[in-house]
Amino acid sequence: MVVLGSATPVPLAESPRSVEILPLKSMSLAAEVGAPPWKIDRVRQQLRGWQPQGIARALHAVAEADAQVKGEASSAGYALERAVRRIVASRAGEADY
Repeated sequence: MVVLGSATPVPLAESPRSVEILPLKSMSLAAEVGAPPWKIDRVRQQLRGWQPQGIARALHAVAEADAQVKGEASSAGYALERAVRRIVASRAGEADY
């Protein structure tokens, strides 16, 4: 999901306008999700180079790191370092390690 400010989250994987298919102009998509057009443009730029599976893996890494930092792991620093590595690997299309 992509959250645009205080607007409702936009589910990327479930939406017909996923990362790969963004045919709407910024104005019409902005109206649909309730965000300003400049935020739509910024999110589009940030999504370049990402595949839906990579976004899912990165979000999973963030959720795991969040749980670990909040007490499930013995080292919060290592949990954060591992999450950063997994996010970078997710963007590059590599498998988690």
